[in-house]
Amino acid sequence: MELIPCVKPGEEIRFKFSLPMVKSSGLKSAALPSITFYPDLKGTYNWRSPIELVFIPNKGVVKQGQYISVTVTNAVPLAGEMYALRGSWHGFFYVYNFQMAG
Repeated sequence: MELIPCVKPGEEIRFKFSLPMVKSSGLKSAALPSITFYPDLKGTYNWRSPIELVFIPNKGVVKQGQYISVTVTNAVPLAGEMYALRGSWHGFFYVYNFQMAG
């Protein structure tokens, strides 16, 4: 699994899985793995493809200069339990402070 984090407020957070997690025909109604952010982030999840899940944070919940940790559990691919994520996957990222110079 790969985390493709936002690097500034307002950007999406993407999760890429090594195996298909959902059917292409069921992207809108597919189940989600359990994902926890610390600090807690509110937003919406959308499957972009069978291997890519996107989290779109609500406006204003991601702050500049913030460290965010992510925990993923219960990630079971279409191939079945034998290929499921064992235990938890942990990652973190930093939301950069952007400044315009002029």
